[in-house]
Amino acid sequence: MLLVILGAGASYDSAPSRPPNDGNYSNLPNRPPLANELFGDRPYFGEVMNKYPRCLSIIPRLRHISEQSSVEVELQKLQAEATAYSERYCQLAAIRYYLQDILWDCGGRWMTETHHVSNYLTLVDDIKRWKKPGDRVCFVTFNYDNLLDLALRRTGYPFTELSAYTARDLMLVKLHGSVNWARMVRTPFDENAQVNRVELATRLIDQYPILDISRDFVLIGEYPPSPRIKKPVFPALAIPVEEKLDFECPAEHVEALKSFLPNVTKILVIGWRATEKPFLEILKSGLGGRNPDITIVNGLSDNSQVAANNLQKVGITGKFRILNEGFTDFIRRDSGRVFLSS
Repeated sequence: MLLVILGAGASYDSAPSRPPNDGNYSNLPNRPPLANELFGDRPYFGEVMNKYPRCLSIIPRLRHISEQSSVEVELQKLQAEATAYSERYCQLAAIRYYLQDILWDCGGRWMTETHHVSNYLTLVDDIKRWKKPGDRVCFVTFNYDNLLDLALRRTGYPFTELSAYTARDLMLVKLHGSVNWARMVRTPFDENAQVNRVELATRLIDQYPILDISRDFVLIGEYPPSPRIKKPVFPALAIPVEEKLDFECPAEHVEALKSFLPNVTKILVIGWRATEKPFLEILKSGLGGRNPDITIVNGLSDNSQVAANNLQKVGITGKFRILNEGFTDFIRRDSGRVFLSS
């Protein structure tokens, strides 16, 4: 069975006509951002920050990051400060709305710019062609965007309900949440109040320290999200910190992943640094000491080697293949077909 693990680098290099290593396409305003670019100085990023102004005072700490740090480390520091300074809770709540907004919009702009041609779509097509009857494939992504969801939908795997993500032979597990997911808010709210969606979001951000947000996930089709069954909902996106205490997805998805892992014989890593410790623990436990074939596609071979080292540090062993190419080259050079057919 095949496990495909995707990080921000996969979406960043998702358009075969616009590879990021080509100087002509190195500064595109609609390219899906890497983690350290999430709070960059793009014009419409700034517009969204001002839409949720509680986040503005922490943006400098997330925009100008030293080489010794990362956006995950800085967000973890901010999150740790919240117990003594409750304003941090509201600021980080605003960050969730901001991330939902920019990544939904950015994904749509990127698909329009690239005319819906994507490496995700070709990867899914190759997997469907090469997988054996009865085999299942599990995609695990740490991205909030819907680029992989769209590729699966276009190849016959629509997501009309949350259970569909793990119900078929091509599974999709989004451990950090998704721009089109939200969680129901239990805290009573004046359902007769005439407010628009941005005003509702502002109220929820302001009240975040006292909100009772359930683990009941719902699909949404707009941002910021509208109420469901006359109850407000809150974006289901995990704050990208270095060590996450919980996954931002339905518990059933995590259980489906755990049930899948003992059958894994091949792992394909694209654009992922292997730093998410909770998932690494699940992966190690699920593999149970077996040695799958592991191919890592992280752009330069040095970046791929970092991911391999991180996997090995936690005790994940296997036959590692380190590629000196990104997602676009992996598709263009038929490396994916070679991997899948071997």
